Amino acid sequence: MENLGIKFKTIYKKTPIGLSSTPSSIMSKMAEKDKVILHGMWASPYSKRVELALNFKGIPYEYVEEDLRNKSELLLQYNPVHKKVPVLVHNGNAIAESIVILEYIDETWKHGPNLLPADSYRRAQARFWSTFIQDQVINYISACISCFHNVNFVLVYV
Repeated sequence: MENLGIKFKTIYKKTPIGLSSTPSSIMSKMAEKDKVILHGMWASPYSKRVELALNFKGIPYEYVEEDLRNKSELLLQYNPVHKKVPVLVHNGNAIAESIVILEYIDETWKHGPNLLPADSYRRAQARFWSTFIQDQVINYISACISCFHNVNFVLVYV
């Protein structure tokens, strides 16, 4: 989406569920409570790993494509430290960093298959291979994508 200089401000209105609440308002509050939003980028292997985990566990979510050259106010609000994707927003709480998000997903949604084995030795092996693949493959892919963007940037401004 093109940035037209519009700044968005999210306002949270907390209203206790009381006698005045209708069943439909209660249902909408419950649906909002379980809302999952993933801020990612199509070429990010870190975003893809979170997408895979959400799909593997069968968790419905909304995907927000981020333009890393023109970062949205929400991305900067949700991840003010690194200002990168992926960011998972669940119940209004933002979680950054793909490995942390994967652990959160596995601990929060107990239904469906586990992301890591129950056995501690097998879990350690899975973590070893995950780190190896990240160091050898994902970092290489990220470097290639970064190089491509730099070449594209030079071609555009020459």
